[in-house]
Order: sequence, then C-alpha cells, then structure tokens
Amino acid sequence: MKKILASYEAELQLRNYCYNTVKCYVGLVRKFIMHFYKHPTHISEEEIKQYLIESSSQALLKQRIGAIKRFYELVIKDPLKFKYIQYPRTEQHLPDILSFAEVQRLFSACTNKKHKAILFLFYSTGMREGEVINLKIKDIDSGLMQIHIRQAKGKKDRIVPLSEPTLKALREYFIEEKPRNYLFNGQFSERYSPTSIQQFVKKYAEIAKIKKRVYPHLLRHCSATHSYESGTDLTIIQKILGHKNQKTTMIYTHLSNNLISKVRTPDMALA
Repeated sequence: MKKILASYEAELQLRNYCYNTVKCYVGLVRKFIMHFYKHPTHISEEEIKQYLIESSSQALLKQRIGAIKRFYELVIKDPLKFKYIQYPRTEQHLPDILSFAEVQRLFSACTNKKHKAILFLFYSTGMREGEVINLKIKDIDSGLMQIHIRQAKGKKDRIVPLSEPTLKALREYFIEEKPRNYLFNGQFSERYSPTSIQQFVKKYAEIAKIKKRVYPHLLRHCSATHSYESGTDLTIIQKILGHKNQKTTMIYTHLSNNLISKVRTPDMALA
C-alpha cells in the first residue's frame, strides 16, 4: 500500500495540486484501501458505490469521489471504474452573515495585536485562511496600498487593496512581534496554524456574545456582502475574491440585507 500511495502522491504533485489537497486525497485513498483490505484492482464498482453511499456527509462524499476517482485514473489506470459514478447534486446553504455592528463587536473583543491584524485582513480583503497564513512580509506594499496574494486557489496570483486601518493594525503587530519572512509566524513554526486562527475567532465571537456560528471563512463572506451593500460592482468583488466564475460571486446578492430590504412585496393581495 505504501508504494501505491507514494505513487499517487507523486502524480498529484506533478499536476501541481496544492499541499492540502494532496494530503487530503492521499489520506482518503489510504482509508479506502484499508476499508477493503485488498488491492484496488479487485474492488468492484458496486463495492465502491456502497462505500461512497456510507459517507457521513455530502462534503465527505464529494471529497471521496474526487480522491478515489483521480486515484483510479492516475495510478490504477482504470478510469472506467467511475464511468457511472457521478458527483451528487449540490445542496445550497447560505451562510449566516454578520451585521456590520456584529463585526465591530468582534473586533472590539480582540485585544491581541496579531489576532486583530489577521481579523482585519480577513474582513477588509476577503482573503482565505490559507492565503493569510502564506502571506510574506514582502507581499505587503504600503506604497501602492496593495497586497500581493501568490499562488492562491487554482495556483493563481492576484492583487487586493490594502486599507489604512488594516495597514495600521499590521504595523502595530509588526513592531511588537517582528515576524520574519512569513507575516504571521507560529510559536514553533515559520507559519501560523489554521487551528490557532479558528480557535481565536471562535473565542472572540463568544466574548462579543455573537450567537451565530463564526469561523474564519465567514469573514470573507461578510467582506464581500458588505462591499456589495456599499455599492461595489460585482465584477470588482469577483476579482478581489479570486473567483473564476461570476456565478460564484452572485451568492452575495442573495446575502445582502440591503437588497432584501428594498424588495416591495405585493401586499395588496393580502389585504
């Protein structure tokens, strides 16, 4: 099994899959093989289908299909195993966006300079968690008031605006902690960990007495929604977020409270 998994990992790396995807896919295939405890060539299509059906969530089901399908294509050289196995229909769940007042309460609850700088980046730029973690000091251009995000999702670079309040927060943090190379260093590593970020975001939400579930990616949703409500064009929001398709960005029109409040329902039929 070690040889097969090493081969799969190498194939994914050759195709420039990001580190997290490689780690996830190899881990899922390892569990898949261990479940049947026989060579993948001897696992039938029906057995694969049953294994997929037993996934605990739609998210896990999609990950399993992606990982195992690619495995059979790249390593086993038998893509026909998945000829009749399709991805499930996508369920759409709109995130519970924070109001502007709730975002302010979240920031006010934060007293740690590093944490505040990270929160400001999430909200003011709409950056993803991994993008913030991978930021280097050289990526901050205070002269042009821009941030250069390198090799983000889809292995693409993009530029996002740097606001004055965010620059101020970054400078205060930088003076206090003096990071090296990566903008946010971990306690025992060169980069800050996703787990640490998730923990402090949840902690400050509790301190701020916000009843909604608050997590790092929610601030990206809040950033885009509030930008849209402020009048920013969807095309610009799409570029800033790094969306390939504007259909993805269109979700923020559904999340906008301002837009919903302007709707006039046909009340005359209810009188």
